[in-house]
Amino acid sequence: MKIFRFSILLTIMAMVIMTNCETDKNSGVNPVNQLEDKYFSIENATYQGGRMPSSNSGVELDIRTNVTVLAGGSNLVTIDSEVSISDIYVGVDKENGYYVLPPQSTGRGFVYVFSILLSQNLNQDFTILFSANTSSGVSKLYSAVLEYKEQGTGALQISLSFDQDKDVDLYVVQPDGEVVYYGNRGYWDYFEDENGDLHYGQIWGLDLDSNAGCGIDGINNENIYYPQEYLLTGKYEVWVNMWENCYPQNVPTNWTIVTTFNGTRIRPSWGNNPAYGTFPYDEPSNNISSSLYGATKVMEFTIQGSSSVRINKGTQYPMSESAKMKLEASK
Repeated sequence: MKIFRFSILLTIMAMVIMTNCETDKNSGVNPVNQLEDKYFSIENATYQGGRMPSSNSGVELDIRTNVTVLAGGSNLVTIDSEVSISDIYVGVDKENGYYVLPPQSTGRGFVYVFSILLSQNLNQDFTILFSANTSSGVSKLYSAVLEYKEQGTGALQISLSFDQDKDVDLYVVQPDGEVVYYGNRGYWDYFEDENGDLHYGQIWGLDLDSNAGCGIDGINNENIYYPQEYLLTGKYEVWVNMWENCYPQNVPTNWTIVTTFNGTRIRPSWGNNPAYGTFPYDEPSNNISSSLYGATKVMEFTIQGSSSVRINKGTQYPMSESAKMKLEASK
């Protein structure tokens, strides 16, 4: 009798498990996002599990994007199609799942622009995939290898990305009025890493100045970062400028800027985050320094609870006695 009851119990449990599995399968609950933490997210997009839609005989998409990416940065994608698009699909090669994005028209025919927001955990190259649902059916699959470049992240990170080989510059005005840009790149000092090894390097500031003076490096990114202990309380401003419209000058330059504070996008008091725009193909060169005359202001935000006076002495990590001895011996 006990064995019979136990068999009935097992049968009921199996039915419950099967029912629950079927319910999960058809409940419409979104699958776990496999891309956001490791690679990137996209504003106003939804995540879908499974394989990205594509067609070998579909419409071909003309896609332009920066092929160099930074952890915590952003990347502007421009899609030019022969026909209208109702949904854009974005994924990563050999990864499950993809994003579905309803495109916003740019008013320039079938041209669509959006930003991907790169994870601060990004630490490798990856192949990004694009396809779209068009008025002529699902498009062909487009792929591009995005090359990871290691730069500083910190508690506060401001990153610029642009899609042409131009000298586009990033500026940050700090609460004390100091402007961080190519001519004032921040602060260097000795520091000890987590393994106890002593280094001399940048502690905060602009650690990437791409295409300076039209010496084209193809990176097309700029990056400014601050560890928490070097932040000031008060208002920060972010500006962008076309320092030199390097040749050829026959295409517009799309740019995007994203600001991250303690791992999340900060909410600006003025402007947008991420911010993006376009310099026309004939944008005049504007060879300014810290004056910001003629530059484009993109956002303002306020940092609370930090120091009112920057500490420019010290290290990223508490320096051990052995490291101090090494430092003194090296002088």
